[in-house]
Amino acid sequence: MQTLKLALLTLALTLTVTQPTQSLPGQEEVDEYGEDCHPSRSCTTGFEVWFPEPGKKDEKLGCEVRVKPDVAKLEPGLILSNNADGKSERMLVMMVDPDAPSKIRCVYWLHWLSMATVQKGGKVILDDNPIVSYQGPTPPRGTGVHRYQLLLFSLEKDVDVNLVPARGGFHLQNYLNIQDVATTPDISFVFSSQHDGEEE
Repeated sequence: MQTLKLALLTLALTLTVTQPTQSLPGQEEVDEYGEDCHPSRSCTTGFEVWFPEPGKKDEKLGCEVRVKPDVAKLEPGLILSNNADGKSERMLVMMVDPDAPSKIRCVYWLHWLSMATVQKGGKVILDDNPIVSYQGPTPPRGTGVHRYQLLLFSLEKDVDVNLVPARGGFHLQNYLNIQDVATTPDISFVFSSQHDGEEE
């Protein structure tokens, strides 16, 4: 069964990369999410995100703020301040770049994938071993501003950590469908970054 699931995941991601679909003019990003391919462009109220910087006090990011790549090079801290009285919950945490250069629509560059436990006080405690380790923003020169989406999905059961997707050409819905996870994120946050030395 394990081998079959791994084969299905590999096939799904391969088909996504090797068989691009054609879109009507002006509809290049229309997909299962309706308006566009991206599951969320918003920031969930009460979801606090910060990047640790050695020697500096942690400061939470504002929604859609732009940061320099080196500021976000370390794995971020996460807390759900509106979950102070909530119950502990298992979640899937991911960070994707929907603006990574690609000839295929509706795929991402995967920067991070891990399971985590949201404690009663709202702190997000990541599992010791991520499925895909954290990689900070790496927008290539000449590609402009990239958005980075932090997405959290509630889990009824842990995902199969042996199904490890590649960073490039990551099709979010295929992965979630195979893992039997709802494709709409419960929590989201968006920030942006640009190659150092470039102007918008």
